[in-house]
Amino acid sequence: MFRPRPPTLAAILLAPLVVSATAFGQQAPKPAESAEDAKASLEEAPRDRGKSLQTSVGLAPNSLDLGSEADILGVRDQREMAALLERWSFSMKGSIRAPMRIGFGPRNDHHSGTEMHALPRIVGLGSGDWNYVGLAPNASVTLGLTVGNPIVSGTIILGTSHLSDPSYNVIDDVGFDQGYLTFKFPTAFGNRGGISLMAGIFSERFGTSGPYQKSSGYYSTYLFGRTHQAGESLTFDLDLSPKVELILENGIGAKTEVVPFFANSDATCETNDPTLPRSPTNCFNQYPEGPPEADFLPGQQSQPYGSTLVQHTHAALLYDDWLRVSAHYLTSWSPDDNTRATGHVEPSRVSVVGGDVHVDKELFNAYLGYSHVDANNVYPLSDGVNVLHSGSGRSLKLNYFGQKDRFTGLTPSNFGGTIDTLLWQGMLRVAPLLGDPFGSRDLNVAVYGMYNKAKSPKEDPNDPTSIDINDDKLKFGVDVDMSLFKFMSVGTRVDRVSPRLADTSDAYTAISPRVSFYTKWKSKEQAIVQYTHFFLGKNTVPGSPYTDEYFHPDPDMLVVMGRMSF
Repeated sequence: MFRPRPPTLAAILLAPLVVSATAFGQQAPKPAESAEDAKASLEEAPRDRGKSLQTSVGLAPNSLDLGSEADILGVRDQREMAALLERWSFSMKGSIRAPMRIGFGPRNDHHSGTEMHALPRIVGLGSGDWNYVGLAPNASVTLGLTVGNPIVSGTIILGTSHLSDPSYNVIDDVGFDQGYLTFKFPTAFGNRGGISLMAGIFSERFGTSGPYQKSSGYYSTYLFGRTHQAGESLTFDLDLSPKVELILENGIGAKTEVVPFFANSDATCETNDPTLPRSPTNCFNQYPEGPPEADFLPGQQSQPYGSTLVQHTHAALLYDDWLRVSAHYLTSWSPDDNTRATGHVEPSRVSVVGGDVHVDKELFNAYLGYSHVDANNVYPLSDGVNVLHSGSGRSLKLNYFGQKDRFTGLTPSNFGGTIDTLLWQGMLRVAPLLGDPFGSRDLNVAVYGMYNKAKSPKEDPNDPTSIDINDDKLKFGVDVDMSLFKFMSVGTRVDRVSPRLADTSDAYTAISPRVSFYTKWKSKEQAIVQYTHFFLGKNTVPGSPYTDEYFHPDPDMLVVMGRMSF
């Protein structure tokens, strides 16, 4: 019995075309009768134009304005430059960290009981505080876009530490943080190495204790410094042997601008000469405790910042991709050119020198570094070099050369000194070392710590606010993490923090169990649930913005965080 074949998908789709053609008195197309007929049909068909279809008589919206610099320099034909832009490749990198942080602590009305606080009122809340150990990191989103070829590339980096949807809008919500060019000359030394040059506005990080020098470690700080500047950095990369590589780098830069200083009133102005008018330039104690911080100018301090310049030099030896030995020198200085003083002005400077060692093998990672910081008259320094939890010079002073007393409101007048630091971190993968006794589940152990020796001698014996500072500061911890399943691990870390070893009344210990979820072994995305209990000293105080005597530190905290890098 004959069964008709069902219509094919092509027949169904073409049926309306056939019907339309018939309706207009035209016949449906017929297949060519021979190869010669097919060839003749192709020859009669219109050929490909071979040119791009123009979308505008003017400059299309997605076209780049090459800028007046291209016209002035005349280094290359404009058509050639535009054609090169069309052939370059694009890449994108970024990271997301979005935490919820809730503290559980004393009621604000001083009645008995516990209440929830967001932000948590914990000790060491922000990374700009020496007490910080990374238990409650802030939100952070970074996106880097690069266009280029193997010889030259341009990079734009966007970033924010303030996600406004669950909080409030601030002036620096999301910014184009960095923009720079990278020029590479990979055969400058033949087959032994080459030279690279970065120019523009960019940030480099030196003294990172994480594995393979890819992260800032458990304390999220920089032993030698992170630069924030506009300038250049020139690097020489030379193979001394098949396994030994020498890297030399030198850079120089400056802050393009510093936070402006605005005095809101001259009501407290006093002058040495009563005949002089009451003005900011003639007041010697206009704001003895500093002016009110301007909400529209985050970062304004009690004295004006000066022009801030940066210079840094580095050398590193790499052996067989697992050993890195480096030496570093960074200095940031200011002529204090925005001061209100009328007499001799002493320049400001912070210099950092030291070295570190990275050992990165399959089973373990180890880092050990030492730095010496020499600081002088640091208040006018902006954050050209961010070192040891301290961005600006004022932040360095408060961390190491005398903090403001929360009860008396007095701040020591020590504005310089020295800091000697040891930073260490080690990680061991126990499971493969023992022959995988846990059934293909990882067991990792990490130890880490930092010791600082801060000295700032009393300069003026007649100044009661000048004190003799000779502090030993120590924090250390251990972290254990075990992968139970392909998508989950459990772990805990224990941290001990002593801002002054001679007096542990303001020290604390934190125990932080956690559960982490991810999509596969050692993936770059995680959802983390972590609880922390703080064992607080009797004089331990919460970090900014809760440093006022009215607030008490929370002894418990819950953090739920999503993070990803790509």
